[in-house]
Amino acid sequence: MYGVPLPTPRASSPPPARSPPRPPRQPTSTPATASSRITELDDGPSPLPTPPKARAPAEPSLLDYLLDHPLALWTDHNRCFDLVATLLLVWEAVLGYGIVGYVNYTEIDFSTYLQQSQAFLAGARDYNLIKGDSGPAYYPALHVYVYSALSWLTNGGNELKRAQWAFAGVYLATLAVVFFGIYRRNERIPPYALVLLTLSKRLHSIYLLRMFNDAVVMLLVYSAIALYMVPAGGTGKGERRGVEMRWMLGTVLLSCALSIKMSALLFLPALFYLAFVHLSPLAALQHLVLLVLPLVLFSSPFLTTREHALTYGAQAFDFARAFDWRYTLNWRFLGEDAFDNPRWGTVLLGAHAAGLVLWAEKWAAEDGGVAVLLRRAARFPGRKPSPAGLSSSRIATVFFLSNLTGVLCARSLHPQFYAWFAWSLPWLVCGGGGGVGAVEGGQGLALLVAIEYGMSVWPSTVNSSLGLVLAMLVLLMRSYYAELPPASPPSSTAKDARGREAQWVVPPRWADTVGDKRE
Repeated sequence: MYGVPLPTPRASSPPPARSPPRPPRQPTSTPATASSRITELDDGPSPLPTPPKARAPAEPSLLDYLLDHPLALWTDHNRCFDLVATLLLVWEAVLGYGIVGYVNYTEIDFSTYLQQSQAFLAGARDYNLIKGDSGPAYYPALHVYVYSALSWLTNGGNELKRAQWAFAGVYLATLAVVFFGIYRRNERIPPYALVLLTLSKRLHSIYLLRMFNDAVVMLLVYSAIALYMVPAGGTGKGERRGVEMRWMLGTVLLSCALSIKMSALLFLPALFYLAFVHLSPLAALQHLVLLVLPLVLFSSPFLTTREHALTYGAQAFDFARAFDWRYTLNWRFLGEDAFDNPRWGTVLLGAHAAGLVLWAEKWAAEDGGVAVLLRRAARFPGRKPSPAGLSSSRIATVFFLSNLTGVLCARSLHPQFYAWFAWSLPWLVCGGGGGVGAVEGGQGLALLVAIEYGMSVWPSTVNSSLGLVLAMLVLLMRSYYAELPPASPPSSTAKDARGREAQWVVPPRWADTVGDKRE
């Protein structure tokens, strides 16, 4: 209108989109008031706060537990075994003090053993000259060394009380090894079974009054078995090495026992079976070499000449030695003529071999039998034939059964031989360690009484000898038809922290060789 151009209108841009409204702010975790809770309940259900977990009640003390359950002292292995074992050891120490101090010493062979050792100390190296009032030495070299030390301790036999105190220590040490090294590792053995180990009058006499070499032998044997009962382990190199070293040390101790008296031979079938099947055939050969080396080492002073070596071998390892029927405890009921018949010794040897074969078949049944194990061993001599693990209770049971089988078939039993197997009887009576249970129906207790009676009557009678043989035979048959302790116990029972019922985990260099590829 006045010549001024009008502005060109711009296209209007759409208004910016508004951001969606923020959600209402959630309430903080501060405690809600009563009104807000009512509002929330009105709006809908809401989760209620979780109540705190209740704490497990504290385990009652051992005293409170025993006041509430007095019988548990004799039946609860987990809580009461150590207490019962400790109390019994204290009681045996007091009883031993009374026996040594107030019971008259009984002379049988101890003075002869000292005379034999004194001949050795005087320079004799011909075993024909190692003799005493009762005859020449019929035991290997370590027997002479042990009693040489006792001769020094007793001033040539003039201070016999010192030797009695030494044997009281051997008795307590053996009892402690049996309690804590063997029986403690099997939770199926009730504490009252330990009491049965302390009731034998004959055992106290053997150790504290007669001082036979069997006492030292069995301390070494049971220490070896405790080492063989290896607790649960892993597969590490250090743990495998620990297992191997414990077994080697056990074999050295067993060899030392054999270097004192040949009675330790009765445990060797168990050792070689376990080493052959659960280690390897080559490992069994290694243990055989380890068994022989200490024997040769201890015998070396008596092997300097050919004549001395022949004399030593004939006397120290006399397998053809004749026994007097008047002194036998087990075969008195046969009569003197049958006992003295050389064929009777052959029959007993055959029975012993047959019994060991039967045990081997039973022990190997889970692995397919002895033939299968031998076939695997022939193909892979450096590997373990059995795929199973090995529990502590089974190890002890195999040793005990092997020994008792030999005792039953022994050419003659004398009173001091009771130390060979007395410590294992409660274990076998209580189910062989396999959980058969307590002394059922008094049968097990009757067997123990019959064996104790048969080993205590002197001189033996027809009834005592027959009862002794039948009781041992029934005990072996019970064990044969009973279930063996498990080869591999469940992990819940492998409480190696306290050394109980533990599984030996075989090192993988042996375990990885089992399976169908080996058939």
